Amino acid sequence: MEFFKLTPTRITPSLCNQVPALFAQLNDRMSPVDLAVVMESSHSKIHGVACTSGEKLVGMAFLAVYKTLSGHKGMVEDVVVHMEHRKQGIAKRLMQLLLEEAEKEKLDQVLLYTGYHRKPAMALYESLGFQKKESSIYSYVLGKTTPSR
Repeated sequence: MEFFKLTPTRITPSLCNQVPALFAQLNDRMSPVDLAVVMESSHSKIHGVACTSGEKLVGMAFLAVYKTLSGHKGMVEDVVVHMEHRKQGIAKRLMQLLLEEAEKEKLDQVLLYTGYHRKPAMALYESLGFQKKESSIYSYVLGKTTPSR
């Protein structure tokens, strides 16, 4: 297994072509934005990390960095490991790499959201020192004519 930061030289067409299938294992109701577009965005700062086995993309995770009045923060997004490679410590290593990036950025806080049904993910995040917040997350989807449920 090779773990690496997603840099322009590491974002190949082959890697980009593998993202939709891996992302579908996280959320099969959404189509991901093209990886190269996300990582080259001038509108936001994104750190991405990945894991490959040979030429196969087996895991990825992202950290979106932003500033608000309440501090310099990061939001962990789109953490996914291919189902054939789970329970091998890949997600933990990806998260550790993101937390290293958070430290380099001198963030005040790293946040993440996970579904209440994702028990292994919650156990992983808690093992890394994340604490569950008593709060609710809301979503407003733009461009829809009817409210989503």
